[in-house]
Amino acid sequence: MKNKLFLISLAMLFAFTGCSEKENITGSWQIESLKKDGVYQELLPVELTVTEQDNELLISGTSTVNLFNGNVKLISENEITCENIASTRMMGSPEAMELETLFFDALSGKLKFTVKNDILTLTDSEKQLEMTFKKAAEKSN
Repeated sequence: MKNKLFLISLAMLFAFTGCSEKENITGSWQIESLKKDGVYQELLPVELTVTEQDNELLISGTSTVNLFNGNVKLISENEITCENIASTRMMGSPEAMELETLFFDALSGKLKFTVKNDILTLTDSEKQLEMTFKKAAEKSN
């Protein structure tokens, strides 16, 4: 009996943990830092929004110059991939385009993520990229 209760409790813990991670990553985020090879990059505005629609996670936002959107696939409780990313194709300053290239490069692989104190951290250790985002204040109507 104790074993069954333990297994049920463990299953419920995993179920709630999975849900909370999915809910934690949703929202609007503004970039705080981008680090490549251990070096912080000069920032320009980057915003992303993760929403859930029809049980799928969607990503959209502004990447310094261009607008983008796509899908987010939850691989594990702390790992995602972004798929089918589409963006507008406007040109900006060399600095903006360099940051945008780093940003899209980061989105093109598997990303580990953490959400703590309204800070979203996305890391691709293989590419030596780390981005942090602060949760944007909710807009009132």
